[in-house]
Amino acid sequence: MGMGSVHFISDRFFFSGIRTCDLWYSSVKKIQNDFLMKKGIIITLVLGLALLPEVSYACATCFGNPNAAASQGINKAIIAMLGITGTVLGGFGSSIYVLNRRAKEYAISLKRKKN
Repeated sequence: MGMGSVHFISDRFFFSGIRTCDLWYSSVKKIQNDFLMKKGIIITLVLGLALLPEVSYACATCFGNPNAAASQGINKAIIAMLGITGTVLGGFGSSIYVLNRRAKEYAISLKRKKN
């Protein structure tokens, strides 16, 4: 389907039979409907938590015995993930440091050759 023609009729643009002001109003209505939907979801969640507070309690693993096997497993998993993240970030940092040092040495060697 190709581009339609543009007509000027009484200070309103028509493009293939659709007024541009109608497109604007439809997009504004869509934004308003999205906002009302989000507002309704938030009100429902707040009312649900107010009427059923036990839903918001921590799970048995987090709230329970810190010496339980599940709690110890979670703690070890957190330490492992932090260790992996620290190792990867340390590798990037050391690579940047080495490249910076090499660039400085190269700049000094160029100055020596120039003189």
